[in-house]
Amino acid sequence: MTIAWIIISLLLVICGIIWCIAPILPWPQLAYLGILIFHFMCGRPFSTLFLVIRFIIIIAVIVIDNFLPMLATKKLGWSNYWTRWAAIWTIVWLIAWIRGILFWPFIGALIGEYIKRNSIEESIKPAIWSFIWIAMSWIIKIGLCIILWGYIITEAIKMI
Repeated sequence: MTIAWIIISLLLVICGIIWCIAPILPWPQLAYLGILIFHFMCGRPFSTLFLVIRFIIIIAVIVIDNFLPMLATKKLGWSNYWTRWAAIWTIVWLIAWIRGILFWPFIGALIGEYIKRNSIEESIKPAIWSFIWIAMSWIIKIGLCIILWGYIITEAIKMI
């Protein structure tokens, strides 16, 4: 039975990694759910402090991921068009499954800012920011999920 819970936990973490790239469900939160299932169903191998610290890290990643683009928009004087259009093109990518997920939000942000400002020169910076932000966000979230996966693998090997 423990093997089944280990497999379920690992699958949740792997799904968390996959969904960092294709944002359908919450990413690191799903991986953390895998850690919790593993913890409670496999003999509580992690300390409470371990679980609380990982929870705080995941909350921090969620807050940064959702609010930093808005703060940057205000601080740098850009319109909200780039965030809206980048989100629209990300959804287009998910529906059509077009290659280049990093590229499409860039195009969306460029179009959105161009509609607002009618200047391609002023539209480039928000578009580049969109590209950089999505790449950084993926790296952080995938890294966090891989670390959580590593914890489960390490503890599972100790149990076997």
